[in-house]
Amino acid sequence: MTQPVLQGQDPTVEVEDTVMMENAQSVFHEAATAASITLGNIFRHPDAHPIVLDLILIRKYGVDWMDWEPETLTLVIERDFKSSLSEVNLSKIHATKTLHMVDTFWQRWEVFNWCTMCFNSLMPNFEVLQIPTVAQCMAAADTAQRIRQDVPYTEEVKQWLAATFFHDQIAYALEPLDFVHLDVENFHIDLENIKERWPEVRKTGRVPTAQSAEDIQLERLKTVHDYLSAYRARLTAQINLVSHALRVLLQFQG
Repeated sequence: MTQPVLQGQDPTVEVEDTVMMENAQSVFHEAATAASITLGNIFRHPDAHPIVLDLILIRKYGVDWMDWEPETLTLVIERDFKSSLSEVNLSKIHATKTLHMVDTFWQRWEVFNWCTMCFNSLMPNFEVLQIPTVAQCMAAADTAQRIRQDVPYTEEVKQWLAATFFHDQIAYALEPLDFVHLDVENFHIDLENIKERWPEVRKTGRVPTAQSAEDIQLERLKTVHDYLSAYRARLTAQINLVSHALRVLLQFQG
């Protein structure tokens, strides 16, 4: 089994920490994003949700597009949608195709990681190890389960996810990653206290003002939960584009 390599384990591997990338590229501003995305620009918009891109292609071309070369796909999209296809959105489309056609997202940590970059509007780097955040992994898992639910995660991917939680110093796995087993012995926290208090924090949106170890964990949980909520809100805001796609395409072609 291929084992994941984290920073510090192998000095010959260059590591890119996407926590800083996440802060720099912020994927929020959902209200503005929802207002700015249309069928005419979704293929070039950096905040296009991968599920929406996938559904538009399936509605328009069936499953035939999954057999096309990237150059053909780009040409056809730009012709039919009168829009350029951005590189980051092409990577999202290829990631969704990977989930449709093979099981490796759920089986190999590196494939999970490359797809995670794509689903979070980041270009995957096949030469530099990019460390995802827990929030980004949650978004990727949320996307994957909307495409397929018939493949279990292997221990290899579970170990990679557990290492990601450790990297972000988060001791409690929320859905859709609540299947990940975390060794919290070295965190020196009261996990039951966190589990008991989390529903109220999630409901009210108010984080504790104290700074105990448990309070810090709850603050981190709210941060990753907010990220996933915003990611899901983006899908909800854009999904109506799919139902109108064929009608608008006929107007384009008329």
